[in-house]
Amino acid sequence: MLKLNFSSSGVKEHFYQLDTDEKSIKVFSKQGSKLTADIYLNEITKFVYGTYTENIKNKFANGKNQKLNQPWLFFSILMNKKTVDFYLEEKTLNLWFYGIKIFLAMNEVSYKLISVNGFVLQKLKMKLMYELKEALKNQTSPDKNLLRFKSLIENKKNSEISF
Repeated sequence: MLKLNFSSSGVKEHFYQLDTDEKSIKVFSKQGSKLTADIYLNEITKFVYGTYTENIKNKFANGKNQKLNQPWLFFSILMNKKTVDFYLEEKTLNLWFYGIKIFLAMNEVSYKLISVNGFVLQKLKMKLMYELKEALKNQTSPDKNLLRFKSLIENKKNSEISF
């Protein structure tokens, strides 16, 4: 996963692992390397999805990094004194969302984490808004984008969980 380092205006690849025994998220510089940090569940106040934190909003709005241009791929862990912001590939984001939900349930922790339906609908909304903004920026017809959104909605209706 890419961790966003806003103090240095950069991104860094890290490896994260959920630890049910210690009720923490282990942080490694890369898979198989020495542990660099722990994020304990009792330090976390909230998990959020999308361009929620001020750091992400500023980074995304300024367009400083063109590689970080899809708002539905941001995920943040909020703690009392700081946030940890991520930009993930879509498949990884889905895995982490469901993994965090299961991890919290296993540890009997109740956080306000968006529901599965909310996650899917928020993702669709962010994708649609992004596509429409791109269509306007490129002066192309948004009709194709609206048809794509309609297709995604139909897929959602026809399956329990659809991305």
